[in-house]
Amino acid sequence: MIFTRKSITKILYLLLSFINGISTNKQEKKEKFESLDKLEFQAKKEQFNVQKEISRLKDFKYETQQQLREIKSANIFLTNRVDNQEERIHILESILQQFKGIGPNGATPAFYAYMTKDENNPGVGHTLIYDNVIVNFGNSYNHSSGRFTAPTPGVYIFSYSTIPSSNSDIPTEIVKNQEVIGATYSNNRYHYTSTSSSTVVVSMTAGDVCFVRTSKFNTPSGSVYSRNDGRTSFSGWLQFYVE
Repeated sequence: MIFTRKSITKILYLLLSFINGISTNKQEKKEKFESLDKLEFQAKKEQFNVQKEISRLKDFKYETQQQLREIKSANIFLTNRVDNQEERIHILESILQQFKGIGPNGATPAFYAYMTKDENNPGVGHTLIYDNVIVNFGNSYNHSSGRFTAPTPGVYIFSYSTIPSSNSDIPTEIVKNQEVIGATYSNNRYHYTSTSSSTVVVSMTAGDVCFVRTSKFNTPSGSVYSRNDGRTSFSGWLQFYVE
């Protein structure tokens, strides 16, 4: 085969094109590999960052849970402490009320009253009415019924005195609700006057009543004396509050 100059030139051109193509493919492959390496590195970096963030969030979750447990523990402690303080305050207030002799509403019931005139011929079990009220703190004594009604629970002191008229026998009782808690006997015979008095200490709850009456067991005779020179009287007060 005879190669002409023109054919040789064409062959050389094709050979150079082939060589350049191979070179170009190698370069492209290299660039692709480098690009893949970069992507892989970037992916690994992102994965590392994600794992780091997950670890940080786990640590934060643990710390938060630990703080929450501490807060709950502190809350229980403070709640118990507040309850204890409230109980102590309640006890101290109760003690203070006892020393002051007052109830929770601040009232200090106390009264003193006497009869303005004689009580003529009282029958058996007759409630004595001390109609002239000198002191009535808390308005617990009723001058119409002769009854004292306890406004608050506590220990109360009551005192009463009875003067008999001439030729009279006056047995009396002091009563809490329906229970006799004290009794006296006074008479005035043969120019001798026996004035009786009694003081009682009694525990009462709110709503309990206390009053003085003639005896239900001994029949009175004559009259109860109460004038300027001597008064038949009744008094009482709350000594101290009891819850």
